[in-house]
Amino acid sequence: GENGAGIGEWGSVGVLGMATDPTVYASRDSLYLAAPHNWWRDTAIHRFDISDPLEPTYFGGATVTGQLLSQWSLSEHDGYLRVATTNRNRWPWVSSVTVLESVTDESTDGDIGSPTGSLRQIGRVSGLGATEEIKSVRFAGDVGYVVTFRLVDPLYVLDFSDPANPMEVGELKIPGFSRYLHPLSGGLLLGVGRDADPQTGWERGLQATLFDVSDPANPTQLAVLPLGDDAYSPVEHDHRAFRYQDGVAWIPVGPNDHWLRQNHDGAFFGVRVTSEGLSHESTLRVHGEARRAIPVGERIHLLGGEEIRTYALEDHEDLGALSFAPEWDNRWLPVAPE
Repeated sequence: GENGAGIGEWGSVGVLGMATDPTVYASRDSLYLAAPHNWWRDTAIHRFDISDPLEPTYFGGATVTGQLLSQWSLSEHDGYLRVATTNRNRWPWVSSVTVLESVTDESTDGDIGSPTGSLRQIGRVSGLGATEEIKSVRFAGDVGYVVTFRLVDPLYVLDFSDPANPMEVGELKIPGFSRYLHPLSGGLLLGVGRDADPQTGWERGLQATLFDVSDPANPTQLAVLPLGDDAYSPVEHDHRAFRYQDGVAWIPVGPNDHWLRQNHDGAFFGVRVTSEGLSHESTLRVHGEARRAIPVGERIHLLGGEEIRTYALEDHEDLGALSFAPEWDNRWLPVAPE
């Protein structure tokens, strides 16, 4: 950069006793690190104040019962942290969402071992999915969506408008479950996950599901689009693989078998989303495992395990590719859903 300034460390602060691979979540002014605690029975959460990036400070922490699913299990809104966990310490398993408030202690200076405050529980909604575990969670303002699963998929709609008294206001039970939830405008919620046998809970094919959550007390399933009986999508475990733009969800798909996925072609399904439902609009092929879709202007760039390939968005014409691995024969191309 100018005057010798470049990328470097602005400021740092640490905390002792954290796991080596914590879950990380950040808001504008706070950074949260969460890790298993007490032999995986609980989750320890530490908050850092990053409102001044040059002087981050350790604020304080708390412990909540149960384990997180992912960073989507954490959400800060209006200064309150919502934490979704599943308690597997005893049977039946049960899930809950705990609301934590930051309480400042003016007598401390924020050094390591001297927090400036603590996180205090002020509200909790429990009893979600008895005998089940959280498969996906998403917060949007004062509303939270939690999917639990063992045999069927209850989608719970939670109201956090009163942080001290969070409530379950709606529930929908359907076969299968969503592993990723994406809120859309118009009271819609898109899920990517698995179909499942409602009698045994045995997972079946990959699918996309559209929910109408405009009435929180009465969530409904608008549509289900199968994406392949023996298919897998990285969206199930990495939200960065999902891309939604101009009414189309781009979902990378490959074989369910890990070895096949590493050694065969993948594809991106373009799924059109409307208030009426879901429809398969396109299948764009890429060499290697399908990983990321990047729409830019009138084109879409697809990142595969062996190349970056570009297509025209209007007519899906193949515009060419930049290869960074040798070609292989006998590629597998996912079949477009019927």
